Amino acid sequence: MPEPRQITEIAEREAALFKAEQSRQFLDCAIHLCATSMSIPALIRLLRDHVTILEEFG
Repeated sequence: MPEPRQITEIAEREAALFKAEQSRQFLDCAIHLCATSMSIPALIRLLRDHVTILEEFG
């Protein structure tokens, strides 16, 4: 049986993986919503702007 510290580490790791997956799914939904309510070229510009910001400050 894992030690209490190991259980905490496993729980933290799994919680982080869950949060990352939920964030990815949210982003996918947001992109799809944008694609249905704005032009694809405008969406591409928006996403490229976000990529630039992430590359610069991320």
